[in-house]
Amino acid sequence: MSIDHKALSEGFSVSGQVSLADLEEIKKAGFRSLIINRPDNEVPAQLHAESMKLAAQGIDLQAVYIPMAGQISMDMIEDTCSAIGDLPGPILAYCGSGTRSAALWCLAQVREQGVDAVLQTAADAGYELGHLRPALEQVRGE
Repeated sequence: MSIDHKALSEGFSVSGQVSLADLEEIKKAGFRSLIINRPDNEVPAQLHAESMKLAAQGIDLQAVYIPMAGQISMDMIEDTCSAIGDLPGPILAYCGSGTRSAALWCLAQVREQGVDAVLQTAADAGYELGHLRPALEQVRGE
């Protein structure tokens, strides 16, 4: 697969930007759902999320749009938790580089796995997210 995706769990991977041309490869790689974390209009000529969702659904991939721009909100975290729970797996989440998708996964999983565990998982995948520790501790209730 030409998409450089990194697994954070058995059923959840992250990657940088995905194009329409990548969708067939994503499906062939076994992914059943997409989470689009890159906000519309972040870069010129970027495909809008609604177009990506329609194309994905056309080849039987579920897709949801949870844009991450600016500060992380509890809505983003809860929407990510819901998507992970509701979408058929495995799931591929993407943004510009994969970092925002990895951060949202950490925040969505911290209640179950703990701060150190999610940070280690992200680091093992190449995402150093130690700066999120205070937010992770807050979401976890520590």
